[in-house]
Amino acid sequence: MKKFLMMAAIAVAAVSCTCEPKGVTVDAMKNQEDSAAFYIGYSMGMQMQSLGIASENPNYSAIAEGVKAALDGQLVDVNQMNFFMNTYIQNMREKAALEAEAAEKQYFAELVKSNDSVQELSDGIYYKVITMGEGEKPGATDVVTVHYRGTLTDGTQFDSSYDRGETIEFPLDRVIKGWGIALQQMPVGSKWVIYIPSKLAYGTQGAGGLIGPNETLIFEVEMFDFKPAEK
Repeated sequence: MKKFLMMAAIAVAAVSCTCEPKGVTVDAMKNQEDSAAFYIGYSMGMQMQSLGIASENPNYSAIAEGVKAALDGQLVDVNQMNFFMNTYIQNMREKAALEAEAAEKQYFAELVKSNDSVQELSDGIYYKVITMGEGEKPGATDVVTVHYRGTLTDGTQFDSSYDRGETIEFPLDRVIKGWGIALQQMPVGSKWVIYIPSKLAYGTQGAGGLIGPNETLIFEVEMFDFKPAEK
């Protein structure tokens, strides 16, 4: 019982989100113990996903054997386990990065081929004009005022000033390189869709939980104004 309570405490500590998991229910569980076991397993699955080690077809039997071995007090060589898992996670991430790199190349090839309105800007950045403004263009260190929406190639939104209901100001030398390059070419009053390759965004590391390694970023940007950076 003490071992089970310890596992439950670890599971609660590992999951900080207080929201209910969507599409998952434990109503069919026979008792509280079964429900608690389900949530412990669920939290372990979330940790596997966050570490990037959740394969498409995990061996659930092996996972269950590992849990049982720990609860039964069986010992493993901790140093060997840590070395193996660190190597395994690194290999998984490298594999994911290579797959994402290939997918990015394919995405840009199809983007240019299928959309005549998409043009190459520079450094592998592409853009599509929704509205072309007639104002001045900002410099490399100017502070721009914009509205923007950022999405992945599959349409997943990861950020939006529109949703926050207010424009944002930032100096162009303090953002990802793709932004700094592209927005210097946008006259005030313009609205563009900008396609930024991963090498000019977050590279092989990705960012946060949504932007993975070698991830292409798509921004819908409106340029309202700019001013010189304060010295």
